[in-house]
Amino acid sequence: MVDMVYTWNVQTKTWTLCTDEKLCHEEIKKLPWALILKFSKGYDVCINGTAMQGVKNLGDLNNFSGLVSCLQHRECHNVYLFPLRWRIYQGNNRNYILIGVDCIEAKMIGYGYCSYELRGFRDEFVSYSVDIGKRRNVPSKRQYMYSLMKNMKSEAISIPDNIANAICQLMQEEAGRVLELRPTVNMRPHGWDFIEKFVSRPYDVNIAYWENILGKTEYEARFPYEQKDNYKPLCQYLGIRKPPKSLRKAYGENPYAPMIYLLMQQLGLRDINYIRRFFAFEEDVMQFYLHRFRFDPRSHRIYRDRQCGGNRWCEIENFCNFVAERKSQKHLAAMLYRLSVMPIEEYNRYVVDVYSMFNEYRRDISEDMLKLLADKGPTHTVHDLMANELRGYKKENKVVEYEAKLLPLECMLDDYEFHLVHETAELQEIGVKLYNCVDSYRGAVLAGRSIICYVKKKGEYLACIEIAGKNKVVQAYAYNNQNMTGDLLKHFLYWAKVKKLSVDAGYISDMDVAALEEEYPEKELLIKHVSTMTYEELMAVDGNSIGKGWYTRFGELLPQQRSYHLAPPPWMNDEEEAIYLHYALPEGEKLIEAAAKENPEAMTVLGIMYFQGQVLKRDHKRALYWLYKSAKKYHDAKAWKYLLQLPNRYRANNVAEDVRLAYGLERLRKYNEVSDVPPLI
Repeated sequence: MVDMVYTWNVQTKTWTLCTDEKLCHEEIKKLPWALILKFSKGYDVCINGTAMQGVKNLGDLNNFSGLVSCLQHRECHNVYLFPLRWRIYQGNNRNYILIGVDCIEAKMIGYGYCSYELRGFRDEFVSYSVDIGKRRNVPSKRQYMYSLMKNMKSEAISIPDNIANAICQLMQEEAGRVLELRPTVNMRPHGWDFIEKFVSRPYDVNIAYWENILGKTEYEARFPYEQKDNYKPLCQYLGIRKPPKSLRKAYGENPYAPMIYLLMQQLGLRDINYIRRFFAFEEDVMQFYLHRFRFDPRSHRIYRDRQCGGNRWCEIENFCNFVAERKSQKHLAAMLYRLSVMPIEEYNRYVVDVYSMFNEYRRDISEDMLKLLADKGPTHTVHDLMANELRGYKKENKVVEYEAKLLPLECMLDDYEFHLVHETAELQEIGVKLYNCVDSYRGAVLAGRSIICYVKKKGEYLACIEIAGKNKVVQAYAYNNQNMTGDLLKHFLYWAKVKKLSVDAGYISDMDVAALEEEYPEKELLIKHVSTMTYEELMAVDGNSIGKGWYTRFGELLPQQRSYHLAPPPWMNDEEEAIYLHYALPEGEKLIEAAAKENPEAMTVLGIMYFQGQVLKRDHKRALYWLYKSAKKYHDAKAWKYLLQLPNRYRANNVAEDVRLAYGLERLRKYNEVSDVPPLI
């Protein structure tokens, strides 16, 4: 019989075998307990449910005679589950191995851990039962535990490596008894997944890690249960015709080694002497979890699904292959290794932005900047220099559309205005005001992968916020990507709380809990973006306050108010356009005056009205006049688009050729396909 109990040791900061009979077998309700949350600057300690106290070291707990549990403080959760005691049990009949864990449930109220409740007795949270002979796991209690934690929005309880190693040894002995062959395990036993995969493929545990990557059907067909050596068939299927000798050894220690070999080649790294350095990465490479990659047998390539960061991985591949074309293999390997071991907070802060800027504006980046980028890679300095260079580059303005459930994100808290980005041109303005590279998120915003909000107070830009995934705040920074502080941070956190957005705990680590409990009256955002205004709100805007987009929005909403045009009386001179417009378009006085003053947006909208013939009588001749004037003099891209749709008979005197030539030159300049195209005059 095997009955091992592990408890957390304060001095060694690890889980160790417990020899204290009372701590091993006493009901945990009758034992003293202490919970520890580890921060970057110290610890918060709670003993027997008392209020948490901050300490810099754990020396005071060396003589504590109860059960202790320690967790890393990473995210804001409603509930934390602290494991207090692990038990590994195997009966005399040796049919199964039982793994149990006793836990304390810590409930979070507001932004502070204020109350603690004992969750259960010794076997309340039996998390796993392994039966090698029947080739199955008994998952009832484990499923219950994971389901419970999912409902409570808490992280799963991680199994410590030394406990996983002890379980591995028991499973090897049991497999040797049942299968008459004791499997060899060279890899490091890690996590619950290892136990599951050992049961599913005890003859070769490593191949079990490839089930989701290859697809279950292909996996079952090519790698049956009884097959003991899967390395060669795996390499053949992956298209590795002559695998290097070092890959065989690496596969025994890391099942993902063949995948890393392919990934590095896709990133431009060909030399095995540099690639094998990356075989030590067991869980992630380049900040991407390895188990979430997939394999395409037709192209023999490793890829990521879109929902698992596929677009970001494509950006990384493009960037790394650019570096590989310009620099040596040694230089590329050093850069990839630095990015793989970089802290995730630093990686997300500027490296991801460099990838976005490079892929979005590759053709517009100067040669000097490209040389610097290839030499230094994604660094903080390169990030700032690229953002500064691209800040003045203009692209076609596009409207950003949102689902109705996202619009309430716009509101006011005191004097702080929280806005959504409704046009891509706003990204450039935010980047200039806050000195950041949010303009490089243009593609992600239009595709709906990122939601950008910004904070203003009395007309001044204060902060920029990125929301991605399931209502999670990914980034939230003030000027020059600095952390928010003071009242701005308090209002941001309250806004996130009210709008049910998850926020990384790093934003509140230095805040006073009492201050975070303050509430601020939420008001409707009075300064609406023009693209969200109703017709009544649009017409109520004062003529001196009309900004960009007003005339376009007016042209969109007016046909919804009336779809007919007013025919002029017989006595009205048809050649006097100003008189006709004031009669046929009484709602459009502001539009008519702006077009007369050669406002390009107003001229384009007026030309479109003539072209469509909904509100004004269709007149292609007048449409040509206004659209051509706006397009040629002010380079309005929308005007070029409608000009090309006009019938040729209305574009006499070589106007048609002029329009096509001008449109083509405009595209050449816009996409930087030639460098010496003069601006249109």
